[in-house]
Amino acid sequence: MGVLDSFKYKDVVKLLEYWDCYYLRPGAKGSHEVWFNPNENLEITVVNHWAKECRRGTLIASMHTWGITKEMIEEFHRNKWKKRI
Repeated sequence: MGVLDSFKYKDVVKLLEYWDCYYLRPGAKGSHEVWFNPNENLEITVVNHWAKECRRGTLIASMHTWGITKEMIEEFHRNKWKKRI
């Protein structure tokens, strides 16, 4: 089982917050949100499906466009309950 298996919206939010991203506003569609990644100076769109697990392929593609690498995800997974300084 990989690091990205069984990621839900709340896990995506924790990952984004771990990497200093923050919520900006609701997106154009009802289930979307716009977040900001200050490390990449980039607005990112996140699909908000509270109860559903994110599809692995969609998650990988999204994180790639968000500027979040596999190594960053693995670090988050190892330190999930610790606050990054």
